[in-house]
This record gives sequence, C-alpha cells and structure tokens, in this order.
Amino acid sequence: MLRASQFDDLAQAHLDGRATPDEIQLLEANREAWVGSLWRLLDAAEEALASARRTVKGAARAHVLTDLDEECFRIDAQLTALTGPPSDDELAPVETPPEEPKPEPEPFVGTVQLQLSRTDGRIVAWAAGHNLRGEGHDEVLERVKTLDGGAIAWDERATMKIPGSGRVSTLSAPVSSALGWLVALGDTASDDRVGASGQRLGRARPP
Repeated sequence: MLRASQFDDLAQAHLDGRATPDEIQLLEANREAWVGSLWRLLDAAEEALASARRTVKGAARAHVLTDLDEECFRIDAQLTALTGPPSDDELAPVETPPEEPKPEPEPFVGTVQLQLSRTDGRIVAWAAGHNLRGEGHDEVLERVKTLDGGAIAWDERATMKIPGSGRVSTLSAPVSSALGWLVALGDTASDDRVGASGQRLGRARPP
C-alpha cells in the first residue's frame, strides 16, 4: 500500500496531466485515499496563496497569485468530480413520476454581484453568481470601489467555497469601519450590482 505522500504525488501528477494509465487506475481503485490527497493538496495550495499575498511584491505579484488561485480552483474541481456537488436539501422528491419524460431545463446562470456576510466582527465580501466563476481579489476590490466602499481598509482573505459558485476570492474589513457604507447598501434594491445578501446586511443595521 502506498504512503500518503506517494498518493499525494500521484494526485498531483493526475492534476498536471502527467499520470500514466497504470497510475490513474491505481488512483481510481483507491478513491478514498485519492480524495484525502486532494484535500491535503488544496490545504497546501491555499496556504501558499495566502503566503504569496503577504510576501510577493512587484511586477510578478499578479502572475504568481493568478497561478496559485488557478491551482486552488483546479484541485477543487477534481474534488467535486470525485465526490459530487453538495446535496440540496431543498429539493422536494417527486411523489408521482410523470407519464412522459420532460426535457431537462437549461441550467440557470445568475449574474455576478457583490455579496456580503458578517463573521467575528468583520464584513466578508466576494463577487459571484450562480453557475458563474467568482471574481478575483482585485476585481472584487474594484467592484467595492464602484459602490463607494473604496475608503474602507479591506484585507485579502483566503478563498472559500460558495454553493452554486465554487471557490471564490474574498475581502474583509471591520464592521466598525464599514457601518455607513453598509447602511447605504440597504437602499440598493434596484442596483443589480449588489446581491441580496449585501442589501439584507445593510438593512439589518449591524451594531
């Protein structure tokens, strides 16, 4: 039986398109170990991305961050392929099957909008839409600026997984420094740049 580190090497080779047919067969025969390796690779990639955001400067910064971000998305996509998407508890079972099969509807594709959540005294911001890839940190920050949030001191955070959007890049700021901006967002019901979560958080008037 291969060690965990050897499975990690095989999983990385498969991600890079370097795995041989025999190695792919070995991975498929040991799916639980394969999934474990992918989780370890994802943790390492996200740690490398967070470190690069803190330390990499200059002209190479954008290229390095893009490569590391792409690696996170790539690993996450392989995990989803192996384990399937999250279950949707809101789907109701069909009690009586239809007499004739109905054509499957086209998958719903949303609009990329600014979304917000609150945790540990901070506001977390990201931009995504259902079945659409989320924006990167620089794009999220630019979106925040166009909505008059540029005066707030935003910090880059690690990517997180959002149902329907996959892994997204996030920014955060203290709630105390964003109160006025949040209140203004509560009155943006007609602005399709702001998602429901941002409008709802603004109307909540967080203390």
